[in-house]
Amino acid sequence: DKFWLVIFDECHHIPARTFRKISMNMLSPYRLALSATPMRRDKNESLIFKLVGKIVYATSYSKLVKMGFLAPMVYRRILVPMPPDKMLLYQQLSIEAKKTKDPIKKRTILNKMINLCQENPNKIIVIKEILNTHQDKKAFIFVSSIKYANAIARSLREHIPIEALTSELSRREQEQIIKKFKIGIIRALVIIKKAEEGVDIGDASLAIIAGGSKQPRETIQRIGRVLRPGENKLAWIYEIVSKNTIEESIATKR
Repeated sequence: DKFWLVIFDECHHIPARTFRKISMNMLSPYRLALSATPMRRDKNESLIFKLVGKIVYATSYSKLVKMGFLAPMVYRRILVPMPPDKMLLYQQLSIEAKKTKDPIKKRTILNKMINLCQENPNKIIVIKEILNTHQDKKAFIFVSSIKYANAIARSLREHIPIEALTSELSRREQEQIIKKFKIGIIRALVIIKKAEEGVDIGDASLAIIAGGSKQPRETIQRIGRVLRPGENKLAWIYEIVSKNTIEESIATKR
């Protein structure tokens, strides 16, 4: 009750349990909400509008590029086959999922299939090729798990200065890695959700999405990481998807 104005940055989080409690108890008569992605998969954006008000201003990516606030981008999707042993396991899980009638068990099996696709070892070969193609660019590599982030960093460390930025590291270690990335000692950062929103980890002009999210919002947040404007800057975004799998279907739908 001490403030006249409340500003909700990244307001798509308002419907989350903790933020919802705070938002509903704020007595500020004036409210401003900001988001690149206000629409939610669970349709709970209605709570945002009830607590803050209707959308009063919206703009588009193309307009922001013309105004110089965002960099133009090139987007490429690369389909990568699964190794034979991983594909065999994937097909076994697929058969099991089709036979299962229990929705909870089915969802568990589908998540295992998605994880197999997201952590496709053949993606690491493609990541290396992309980094070699863009040797003059700093890169963010987005993945779905700490295990896979560390595997990528280990595999590529001999070829380029690269580190995995994960919650396994202490805060001091994370800050040191971010500092080295910002000044160019480290050329590529492998990151998961922890660093995808609300954390300043520096600028890059190359994004490699190796573990795609089911939510368009998270994909937009990832792409936004490389859209900071710069002189003659062109942002490159590569999405690496396991071929002939559920991951390809998810990517197409998204």
